[in-house]
Amino acid sequence: MVQDTNDILEGARSLRPLIRDLLGQEADAFDQELSALLARKVSGEAVDVLILDLLSRYEPTRNWMLEFLRQRSGSGIEKQFSPLPGWSGPQAAERYCCPEGDFVWYRRSVAQKTPTCPTHRIPLVRSDQK
Repeated sequence: MVQDTNDILEGARSLRPLIRDLLGQEADAFDQELSALLARKVSGEAVDVLILDLLSRYEPTRNWMLEFLRQRSGSGIEKQFSPLPGWSGPQAAERYCCPEGDFVWYRRSVAQKTPTCPTHRIPLVRSDQK
């Protein structure tokens, strides 16, 4: 499955809020390394392969990323599903991102308080980009 670089970067940014649940003790070191690579990418460096290598290093992050990319590509059963006419379905989660470009968080409920970026300690901003 060939993926757009933007999908890989979106996956890496979206993974950051979940790293502690996926990696436990290794989470802090992993997040620091991922954050540094994303900052280098924002500044124009070609670090895509390094980001993929890091995401592939641990089975939980590798599996999470594969599922993220599978869903982004639209493969699987959801491609075959056609909702009933008039069915509105679930609403898309609101996307919030760090203005510096290295962290993405999705609000699944209006009851959730929007966090700050763990790297830059600044408020996340709402973004319509997917």
